[in-house]
Amino acid sequence: MVVALGAPVLISPVRAGEPMVPTTASAAPVSAPAAPTTAPASPSAPIVVAGSPELHDIMPAGLTRGTTGALTLRGARLGEVSEALFYKPGVSVRDLKAVDNNTVVMNCAVAADCPLGEHPLRLRTAGGVTELRTVWVGALPVVAEVEPNGDFAAPQKIALNSTIDGAITLEDIDYYAVEVKKGQRLTAEIEAMRLGRAMFDPAVAILDSRRFEQAVSDDSSLLLQDSVASIVAPVDGVYVISVRDASLGGSEQSRYRLHVGTFPRPRVAYPPVGRPGEEPAVTLLGDAAGAVRPPPGVMPADAAGAWPINASDDTGVSPSPVWMRPCPYPARGEPLPGSPSASPTSAPVEPAVLSAPCAVYGVIAAPGEVDRHRFRAAKGQNLVIESFARRLRSPLDCIVEVFDAAGQGLAGVDDGAGVDSVLNWTAPADGEYELRVRDHLGRGGDTFVYVVEIAPPRASLGLALERVDAKRPQHLQAVAVPRGNRFAVLVRADRQNTGGAVALEFGSIPGGVTVHSTGIEADRGVTPVVFEAAADAPLAGSLVDVRGRIKMGDASADLIGAFRQTIPLVIAAPNETVYYQTHVDRLAAAVTQPAPFRIDIEPPKSPLVQNGSKALKVRVTREAGFTGEVTLQMLWNPPGIASAVTVPVPVSAAEVLYPLSAAPDAPVRTSNVVILARAGIAGGDVWVSSALTPLQVERPFVIGTIQMAAAQRGQTASLLVKLEPVRPFEGTAVLTMLGLPAHTSCSPKQITAADKEIVFDVATGPEAPIGQHGGLLCQLSLVQNGEEITHRVAQGGVLRIDAPPPAPAPAVAAVPAAPPSVAAPAPKPLSRLEQLRKQAAEKAAAVSKPASAGEAPGGSAKGAVP
Repeated sequence: MVVALGAPVLISPVRAGEPMVPTTASAAPVSAPAAPTTAPASPSAPIVVAGSPELHDIMPAGLTRGTTGALTLRGARLGEVSEALFYKPGVSVRDLKAVDNNTVVMNCAVAADCPLGEHPLRLRTAGGVTELRTVWVGALPVVAEVEPNGDFAAPQKIALNSTIDGAITLEDIDYYAVEVKKGQRLTAEIEAMRLGRAMFDPAVAILDSRRFEQAVSDDSSLLLQDSVASIVAPVDGVYVISVRDASLGGSEQSRYRLHVGTFPRPRVAYPPVGRPGEEPAVTLLGDAAGAVRPPPGVMPADAAGAWPINASDDTGVSPSPVWMRPCPYPARGEPLPGSPSASPTSAPVEPAVLSAPCAVYGVIAAPGEVDRHRFRAAKGQNLVIESFARRLRSPLDCIVEVFDAAGQGLAGVDDGAGVDSVLNWTAPADGEYELRVRDHLGRGGDTFVYVVEIAPPRASLGLALERVDAKRPQHLQAVAVPRGNRFAVLVRADRQNTGGAVALEFGSIPGGVTVHSTGIEADRGVTPVVFEAAADAPLAGSLVDVRGRIKMGDASADLIGAFRQTIPLVIAAPNETVYYQTHVDRLAAAVTQPAPFRIDIEPPKSPLVQNGSKALKVRVTREAGFTGEVTLQMLWNPPGIASAVTVPVPVSAAEVLYPLSAAPDAPVRTSNVVILARAGIAGGDVWVSSALTPLQVERPFVIGTIQMAAAQRGQTASLLVKLEPVRPFEGTAVLTMLGLPAHTSCSPKQITAADKEIVFDVATGPEAPIGQHGGLLCQLSLVQNGEEITHRVAQGGVLRIDAPPPAPAPAVAAVPAAPPSVAAPAPKPLSRLEQLRKQAAEKAAAVSKPASAGEAPGGSAKGAVP
């Protein structure tokens, strides 16, 4: 279904049993959000609002089918509890009563044919819907743990075929003693991590009376991080079962349900594949007493993913199922392991060769074993070769490889869907090919079963809620819409091997609630959906069916996608790892008491421009007497758009601006945006939302470049901006230069759509920093339909500020210059003869010189001793 953006689809409420058919409302203008179908509550109405409820724990953790039992549910703000919403059939509530604001007692009746295992539920109050928690249903009577039972020599005695409800505290070990006859099967299966209460990794052991271990289990392929140990008793006697944390941790929240009995406990089904709509001929493997035949049953025609089988015989029924793969293709594989017709699987298998699409199956029965299967494919045929092993709780870590008829390897893969393998492969020629299957670590055993499907890619569609807060995976994952108000969620579509727009359909909606949605566009994966409750809508809740539909065109049937919500229940270190999660197929929704406020987005009259910013005006209408602060939060940002994380609305404010910005490459289109609003009331949070509001993203009016400019400090620089028109505009726009260094300034400039360049005169002050300054940007602003539009025209400009030249030195009085001297001519060098004559003349002159006073003739001083 393709609907013009800005014209939300009004999904008529569909009650249980009615077809889910969307109806289109008359198209509203693109610039206007969906008009509210109800008026807000009267301002004079008294404010009686229940805070949002929380559910933390359920005690005991389970019930027994065919019986009645009481559960104590603890949390917060549960005083006005009205209903328990169970996702699976079989448990009915006879009485639901609040003991106080934080505690509820629920009396339940469990049908004799109630499905065994996990039953997710939520509580509904006048203030909303709680988080999802689980109750487990078993087939055995429940016995409470009695302390002290931490001594092997003094274990707690229990009857065979009982379920113990207990807890492991720090460094605690619980011991239970049971009498077993020789040849009886004894199984201890625990539900601990799967209870979703705490990070509790259990280890279970069966010991004989001399404390010798008969079976030990820490984790299992079948039960994930929970354990199962099973033996056939070798002698009559008392056997002791121990339960502890694998690392000797524990806490009051480390609760468990330990099933101890003679019931069958197979691990896998073989063949592990069946055709929907048919009764599979299957044997269950891995039980300590040997192979088990399941009760007769037809695999549902709509079975998908993995189909559960609970083993049962005259000794009981297994607490949890084994799993088969529903497959519509012809399947062929090796005989049941251990049967007379079985042959070594490392040798080529020679059954009739199937043509793709088909499936093959087998078991890697021994370490190092490699299974080989032949199939036919046509040249150019695109195939997905996908293994199903770990998803069927087999311990096999599967590797698949494709070889041609000559034994030449063509392709191979390890992993792809968890540790299961997914290989996308195209056949290079017509003919037969060999598929080889082995374990990644070369392991093997009787339960290492697998199925490999060889088929063209199949189109599929799945729906889920997008998480609002990654650290709180259940935050805002249920719909609580106040009377006369709105609430919004974000729906995600997961398309595989297909495309196209997804129309959303909703069924079993609470009375008085209308759903607004435009569906999910072909090139997008998410869309906001707004639930709106009438002012007189009953306070009620339901589990809403959500489906997606893609029109395939031609004569092909529409592709229908189901809703699947994944709920992490145990998250712990390292890196907030999810250790256990569950899945549900419907969306919890409820109508709650009126909220004392509502919000509305004023429809924007102008677009948000690429590389620009805008503020949405949000009006907050408070009821008389409500003075709390309201916090706004964008539900989602369309691609290329960023927004503030939250915007507080002060008590004194009736409206606030919510800032948005668009990237330079934001898609040019119209998207519906929604804003959530939260207020703290009665110790909890009350949430409402705006209507779907179209937000248009447009191209900029002008783009440009900033030329580098330079000036001496104290002078003016001429900063040239080259302009390139993109879209016309009327009148004038204002350009502002931003990012200038300190102590510089320039005035904004007005331009018209015809201008090609503009010069900013940048004045630099005497303290302007010397150097090169980048990061300049030019912003345009203009008014359109009474609203300001701003966007960046150019960025990355550079302004260089140079130091002025040094000041000249002070003047000095001039001194008259001396007349130039005439250099004497250089003396003529004397010859050696001339030098001797000169020396002789100097000596003669010295002899003939008269004696001076005080000297005796001959040059001696008077009184000197000769």
